[in-house]
Amino acid sequence: MMQDSDYHFIIKASAPYFAGHFPNNPVVPGAVILEKVLLKWSVFSACKVLGFDYCKFTHPLLAEVHCWVSFTPLKAGNSNNQPTKADFKITSKDNTLICKGRLVYGG
Repeated sequence: MMQDSDYHFIIKASAPYFAGHFPNNPVVPGAVILEKVLLKWSVFSACKVLGFDYCKFTHPLLAEVHCWVSFTPLKAGNSNNQPTKADFKITSKDNTLICKGRLVYGG
């Protein structure tokens, strides 16, 4: 069984993309957040992510904020009843919802 630390991440203020996103108010770009989802998925499952059904950013993620990614596999509507989608969410240390969505996976 994996522990919370396996799904933990923090974006350091020294990351190069903060210089342009946004100066004097460093906000983590959405693409970087989704990259963390994909990275953590590779720890959670050997299945390849095929895409995202949707993603909603609910709160800006700032530098140096401790976050956790969690996944909830969903059952597919096929005869094998194999999960092919999973909901994900990213929450901060104070349990603020940063992002939520659904990914599609296979193989």
